[in-house]
Amino acid sequence: TINGEVVVDRVCLYENLETELEYVCNHILGMPGPLILPQAKGQHRKDKRHYRELLGPGDRDRIAELFAEEIRRYGYSY
Repeated sequence: TINGEVVVDRVCLYENLETELEYVCNHILGMPGPLILPQAKGQHRKDKRHYRELLGPGDRDRIAELFAEEIRRYGYSY
């Protein structure tokens, strides 16, 4: 952002990455789809618990502080 305003044409959210990239390829870049993403590194994460179970109160507060604008702008909660 610049002065609190988003200055890109599109923000692609990770949780919708495949759909977002397909849109970018098809409508912005003019590339044919669908885009096939690899399933990389999924087997490397040993602790499969949800991140909410891994964060302590101090961690949550720090994330809320550092990413307050993104949390608000994109409607995230944690």
